[in-house]
Amino acid sequence: MPARELKADTLESTKPVSDEPEKQATVMSVRKAAAVSKTKANGGKPSHQQTSRSGKVPTSATPSAALVPASTHVLPDGTTAMTGALPAHHSSAAASLNTVEGAPGTMTGRPMRIYADGIWDLFHLGHARALEQAKKLFPNTYLMVGCCNDQVTHRYKGKTVMNEDERYESLRHCRWVDEVVRDAPWVITPDFIEEHHIDYVAHDEAPYVDISGLVGGDASKDVYGEVKRMGRFLPTQRTEGISTSDLILRVLRESDAYALRNMKRGYSRKDLNLSLAKEMRLRAGAALHKVVQAGLKRTSAVRASLARRAHDLGELANGVVRLLHPRPAGVRKREERRAMMRK
Repeated sequence: MPARELKADTLESTKPVSDEPEKQATVMSVRKAAAVSKTKANGGKPSHQQTSRSGKVPTSATPSAALVPASTHVLPDGTTAMTGALPAHHSSAAASLNTVEGAPGTMTGRPMRIYADGIWDLFHLGHARALEQAKKLFPNTYLMVGCCNDQVTHRYKGKTVMNEDERYESLRHCRWVDEVVRDAPWVITPDFIEEHHIDYVAHDEAPYVDISGLVGGDASKDVYGEVKRMGRFLPTQRTEGISTSDLILRVLRESDAYALRNMKRGYSRKDLNLSLAKEMRLRAGAALHKVVQAGLKRTSAVRASLARRAHDLGELANGVVRLLHPRPAGVRKREERRAMMRK
């Protein structure tokens, strides 16, 4: 036996039994490091999954949907992701669903490229929450947000309050957005997905009817129908009670009040697109409202003063009655005792 082998055997036989757990832990760490290296060498894909040229996993390699909790979404690459609303204290929940080190969307792999599109007019908290959900679908996400220009938006949706540059800038200042895609298309096509290297598209799950007729010439089809068929759609949840249409409706309902508010701040009737008759009616109404409020305030003060005087007169009348018609001592004592019991 060679001297080196004899020395190794001798050292192995003289090792204390208590070192065996430490040796096993070392072996496990080495195996784990080898697995990670093999995964990285495979391009960030797990070695036990077969991928096609498009990066999708065949059906046989995709886990069964029945084995995934209802709060998760099965992805084409065989992993799972959180869907729906993700509060800040659940930001790490998606990380626990994909435990393959080096896989896309994990902290050790490349960022998952998520695309969310819209008009984003009058950018509000509903928009911000939708983008927050899209950003938190994976632990490592690169969020691209598409915004349609004025020409496309006015043709298919209608007039906007903010122009395209203002909408672009509103998105750029949102903390969840990594990139703003200007002049975004109304319908997402496979060519657009390939051009921008998009992994998944995030939007609320309700069907968005295509009024442009660009989806196969059928205006009744869902704009995101093709993306859903490709398996690249991840749903988010809308924020109830707030939308661009709701904000515009609030302004229209109180248009007179907002017009007066701006006239007090120096805007002319031409700036507000008001006729002379409308301006005179608004100003007369405001003056009348001011007079009525002053009258109500004065009436309330007069009523309070009259109530105080009536109370004082009542107390004075009771004092006069007690002086003119003194009650017997026994009656006064009984009344005093009753008054004490009531207290």
